[in-house]
Amino acid sequence: MNADHPRFRSARQLIGQPRDQVPTPALILDIRRVQANLREMASRMASLPAALRPHTKIHKSPALGKMQVEAGAIGLTTATVWEAGAMVDAGLTDILIANQVVGPVKTAELARIAGQATVTAAVDSAVSLTELSEAATRAKSRIDVIVEVSRGRVPAVRPVHRHRGRRRARHMGYHWSKPADHRDPRRILHIQ
Repeated sequence: MNADHPRFRSARQLIGQPRDQVPTPALILDIRRVQANLREMASRMASLPAALRPHTKIHKSPALGKMQVEAGAIGLTTATVWEAGAMVDAGLTDILIANQVVGPVKTAELARIAGQATVTAAVDSAVSLTELSEAATRAKSRIDVIVEVSRGRVPAVRPVHRHRGRRRARHMGYHWSKPADHRDPRRILHIQ
């Protein structure tokens, strides 16, 4: 279901109305500020040797996700396979699921959406890699994987290349030894 679904007809009629006319709870955005923030994001990323893949956990909105991609993001990050499915079903084509996807229901959904878009999922064990491989093989899709490496611990997923239904593997990790100085003005992005 997307924003064009007839169920949302009455909600769309509220767009542009005064705030006190909108029933709560409701997400109210100042689209000019959103667009300014997206331009600022793109401007700051332009000089960096990195690409931006924003997380959708704040907005969970395919419409805002599309705006982020149109502003230069290489794709989006989600926390769950269900969030990823909503983004893919809305037409977004490059999603990273930053958590492990385990269990037959979730891996089947991941394999389904991987047949429609480039979807990368984190793995941290040979068991989860095997689950994803089997689900992708059944669905005749390909799932990209990213091996989550904890500092000082490498998971037992070394034979990644032997799994069917996997397109490519990369590594992801978190380094917590030196926290960033939150007072450093170069590290602060002011959102209006």
